[in-house]
Amino acid sequence: MQYLRSLVDCDDDWVAARTCAEIALAYMHGRGVTKSRFAAMEWAQHGVNLAPDDEGIQEVQYQVLNSHSLVKTLVTSIGAILGRGKVGVEDLPPKPAQ
Repeated sequence: MQYLRSLVDCDDDWVAARTCAEIALAYMHGRGVTKSRFAAMEWAQHGVNLAPDDEGIQEVQYQVLNSHSLVKTLVTSIGAILGRGKVGVEDLPPKPAQ
């Protein structure tokens, strides 16, 4: 996971965005990190922000959000927000530069 996090700041937006998508999947499935839907959602959104036109990264976001069903998306989002207390700042993507 440490290696992936080092790629988030890559100058190539696609590499950084794809890395965010992979980190999102890791948090969604609990692979190498504590399982957290909230962290997965944050990482997926960060990836989409970096490469908004990339369909592969959007598909990862859809998977994380259960976006193929409005009801599932709402339930997933509410559940993630309620469970976010278990997530530390080290589990979240970097804040965008202002």
